[in-house]
Amino acid sequence: MIVVLLVAGWLALMVIALPVTVNAVAYLAGTGGTGTFEVTGTGNWCSSNPTGSECGTTTNGFLEPGGVPASWLGNTVNDWSFPVRLPVWTWGPLPVFVYDGLSAVVATFLCGGVQLATVAVPLAIIVRRRRGSRGTAQAPTASVDHNPV
Repeated sequence: MIVVLLVAGWLALMVIALPVTVNAVAYLAGTGGTGTFEVTGTGNWCSSNPTGSECGTTTNGFLEPGGVPASWLGNTVNDWSFPVRLPVWTWGPLPVFVYDGLSAVVATFLCGGVQLATVAVPLAIIVRRRRGSRGTAQAPTASVDHNPV
């Protein structure tokens, strides 16, 4: 049962991370059209870790054409709209992130790592279990009669 829950959790992470990875790789590859990021407001985020906490600002808005909700990690200049490369995939549970070069590289490695682990961890569990079950089976033995009649 635990394996099923583990696999389900990994698959959920993969589904959440897939659009982010696709769009980050597309940004780095130079694909997608151009559009405008229309600023609607800003928000703050904070996270804590063993060495302390970190906070930052996110600029919220939408992409034109299409009106797709989007977020820019950081402040924008005077909260003005600006040209951006449009994402190739706008589906997903997370808002579309508008990338610059560094954020696209980070998103590719982080989300790509989640997806790699999503595939590698269950496969490693399956392989390990199959190898373990092979070692416990015993081959049948044949009896040899050394005193023929």
